[in-house]
Amino acid sequence: MYNLDVNFLKDRGLGGSSSQGKLPTLKLNIEIGEMVPLIAGAVVMVLLPVLAFSWLLALKALTAKTQKDIQNIEQNIKDLEAKRATVKKLEERLNTLKQESRALVSVFDRIKPWSAILQDISDRTPVSVQIDSIQDTSGLLQIDGMAASYEDVTDFVLTLKESKFFLATNIELKSARLTSNPSQLDYNSVVEGITLEVELPQVVEYQIEAELSETPASELLRELEQKGAVGLVNRIKTLKEQELLQ
Repeated sequence: MYNLDVNFLKDRGLGGSSSQGKLPTLKLNIEIGEMVPLIAGAVVMVLLPVLAFSWLLALKALTAKTQKDIQNIEQNIKDLEAKRATVKKLEERLNTLKQESRALVSVFDRIKPWSAILQDISDRTPVSVQIDSIQDTSGLLQIDGMAASYEDVTDFVLTLKESKFFLATNIELKSARLTSNPSQLDYNSVVEGITLEVELPQVVEYQIEAELSETPASELLRELEQKGAVGLVNRIKTLKEQELLQ
C-alpha cells in the first residue's frame, strides 16, 4: 500500500512558522488491486483497434485469395468444357469414320465376282446340258439352254441347289419341253450313189430361275478361292487381319 501525504501551504496572512498556522497532513491510501480494471481497460482500448485492423487485413487477404481460387476454378471449368467439346467433336468424327469404314467394308462383303459365279455354274453343268444364255435381273438369274433329256435338266437343277452362291429354296425349273435339235451337221449326203439322211434326236429346251444368295463373301472364302476369285479373297483376309471385318 502506498501513502500519499498532502501538505497545504501556509496562509500568507498567518504569520511565520508558528505552530498556530500549521494545518494537519491528509493521507490517501489506494489499493493496487483497485487499479487493475483501469489498467486493463486502457490496454484493451489500445489493443482493440490494432487487433481489429489486423483482422480486417487478414480477412481482406483471405477474401482476395478465395476470389482468386474461384477465378482459377472457373477458368479450369471453362478449359474442361472446351476440352469436353473438343472430345465430343472428335468422338463424333470417329463415329463417322467408323460408319464410313463399315460401309466400305460391307461393299467388299457383298461382292460376288461374276467370274466366280459363272465358273461355279459351269462346274455344275452336266455334260449333256448346254447353256445358251444367262440373264441377271436384280440378283435373279434366268438360265436358258438345251439338254439331252428331262433327267439331265433335273440333275442340273439339283446341282445348282448345292451351290452356296445360290439360294436353294429359290431355284426353280420354269419350263422344259421337247424340241427339234437345232444342231447342224456338215457331211456329204451322197456316198457312192447312196443318199444319206441323218435325223438328230430331239432335245429338251429348258429355262431355270435361280436367285443369288445373300451370304457375305467373307463366309464364302473357300468357294471364292476355288473359283479363282483370289484378289477378293486376299482383300477380305486383309480386312479381317486389321479387324475392320469380323
